[in-house]
Amino acid sequence: MIGTQFFVTERVRLHGARMGEGPLVVYLHGITANWAVWEPILWAMRGVSTGVSVSQRGHGLSDKPVSGYTGADFAADVIALVESLEMGPAVVAGHSLGARNAVLAGHRRPDLVRAVLSIDFAPNTGRDALEVLARRVEGGNREFADMDEVRAYLSDRYQLMPADAVERRARHGYVETDEGTLRPLADPEAMRQTAAGLFEPYPVAYRELSVPMIALRGAASTLVSQEAFDDAARLRPDIEHIVIEGADHYIPEELPDVVCASITRLLG
Repeated sequence: MIGTQFFVTERVRLHGARMGEGPLVVYLHGITANWAVWEPILWAMRGVSTGVSVSQRGHGLSDKPVSGYTGADFAADVIALVESLEMGPAVVAGHSLGARNAVLAGHRRPDLVRAVLSIDFAPNTGRDALEVLARRVEGGNREFADMDEVRAYLSDRYQLMPADAVERRARHGYVETDEGTLRPLADPEAMRQTAAGLFEPYPVAYRELSVPMIALRGAASTLVSQEAFDDAARLRPDIEHIVIEGADHYIPEELPDVVCASITRLLG
């Protein structure tokens, strides 16, 4: 178990964990998740970097303001976090929602973001896929009788995810209600606004990003099609766009060693 803490910035208070020594790497999760999805990667990278994984606004135990869930809002939070840590510039590794936010932060402040790892998201992700994602997010906003029901739901939803990753999502992503049931920690209205914000394309930021970047896509991803990934590669033919076999959308939890290798390359 990693000890957790709150990272207080001028914009928002973010809950998460810090581990290791060396150059700063900031980890950003996908929608409805939290800092803990990166736990194995924090452990693996602790000897070569200072890893800071946070639950983004609206998620986990972090602040949940009533509004402010656009890409610009999330990117500003990343910038404020790096500034508050006084260890920048940082490599920023983001998955899905976090990938979009990492690119936007790097585009806005290349002095604070030295490199970006973008995992299974693309600047022109199709509307149909995002609508499916929004429905899945809404479908998870319900009560569960007990932790076994949570585990069963997560195992069915994330079919390539190993059991330890499912357990982390169950342990860190739910809270007991007054009635003794369990509900997601992610705020429902914040998730609705966050999902709506994902429909905003960001090809300009992707094309103009001036820091090094690696982009990954799971070969079985249903969110990022090969067409959307190829379109991203055409925007940035100068960077690596790598398809990862044996993974779908959730590469950090399914194949953490692949993510660690990419981060190590960006650090080098």
